[in-house]
Amino acid sequence: MSINRAKVAVKQMREMSHAGIPFSITYQTFNHTKGTSKGTKVVDKAILRKGYKKDQSSKSDMLIAYKDINTGEERQFYLPLLLKFNKICLI
Repeated sequence: MSINRAKVAVKQMREMSHAGIPFSITYQTFNHTKGTSKGTKVVDKAILRKGYKKDQSSKSDMLIAYKDINTGEERQFYLPLLLKFNKICLI
């Protein structure tokens, strides 16, 4: 996947989140600590939330924080593992 396409998608996500408009995302899960994945995750209604600041994590630029509107869960995904944004393939 092009990291530039993903960064453009995140910019659009931020704009939509600021306007209160949810979006869908699909990404490959990854737990860096355990070195494991639980496969592909599809979130039908998400909105971005505040993530780590640069002084809080070396991964702050790559970890994107979001809230799943349907479940209320607050989660994160790795930017390079973003596969789809609003059902548009990014790879």
